[in-house]
Amino acid sequence: MKRNARTVIFAAESLLIVAVLGLGGARFSPVAQAQSTSAPSIEGSWFFTVTPPQGGPPPFKALASFARGGVFTSSTQNDQLSTRKASEQHGSWMRTSDSFTSTEYSFAYDAAGNPVGLFKIHAQYRLSGNDQLEGNGSQAFCDLNGENCFNFPGCARISGTRIQVEPPSCP
Repeated sequence: MKRNARTVIFAAESLLIVAVLGLGGARFSPVAQAQSTSAPSIEGSWFFTVTPPQGGPPPFKALASFARGGVFTSSTQNDQLSTRKASEQHGSWMRTSDSFTSTEYSFAYDAAGNPVGLFKIHAQYRLSGNDQLEGNGSQAFCDLNGENCFNFPGCARISGTRIQVEPPSCP
């Protein structure tokens, strides 16, 4: 009986220590630190307006997301146009001093739906407010291995507004 009581007391003390350490450790965890810093972050999802260089297509809209850890995804209203079918873009991003840089790829398809290469985009963004950004990007067309790339001339202008969380309209 004494052994069982000691085991219960030891287990309770261990649980209390783990709980105290866990609460104290949460204050110093990277996630908590990232949330408590005042440095502006690009993480989240954005509405983009992309204005291609002169001589290119007209401006178009895109949706882009920057996830913690450097994951980038986006899709544009042009992804399925018959003259330039492409998949969603996938890539990586990182902070570079006072800006953010990304590299992303999307598959390009011919009219029959066969993959014929990759579009590769390099972009740089600066936050112009907590929920606004400005940037520019260059585009290349590469083979299916992401090599032998042809760079398109000029750079596109990018402006973005962070997508805000809104409650549902239903009760």
